[in-house]
Amino acid sequence: MKQQNSTKSGFTVVELFIVVIIVAMLALLTFVALNSIQTRARNSAAQIAANSLTKKIHSYYSLAKSYPSTASTVITTLATYKESSLGTANIAIGTPSNSNGTNTLKVELCGMGAGVIITPFNFLTGNLSTAINIGNVGGGCTIATA
Repeated sequence: MKQQNSTKSGFTVVELFIVVIIVAMLALLTFVALNSIQTRARNSAAQIAANSLTKKIHSYYSLAKSYPSTASTVITTLATYKESSLGTANIAIGTPSNSNGTNTLKVELCGMGAGVIITPFNFLTGNLSTAINIGNVGGGCTIATA
């Protein structure tokens, strides 16, 4: 009698398990990289909003010869100058947080038109970022609220 060699084709359980582990590791690496990219994009958006408001306040200063001294000046009067319109920039003034930090900035008005402090949100640390000082910010700063 002849013996027949029977060969079974397919993958073993160990081989399938190794493939599943490799795919899971690749998915985890992709998730971590995507999260990092999103955080950096949010930080960039917050910094762009702060830089945009800084330019708008400089434009306001060149026209009015002082920096804004009240919250309504920042929100209303600053928006009336075509060169410094806030309406097209989608910038809000308030308390930046993780949910609104890409376009909301903390604005402090100093010395009755002597200076302004603009602070964006930092998504890496979850706190406010480094402040941008405009003009003389040495005395009597108050937080502008919308």
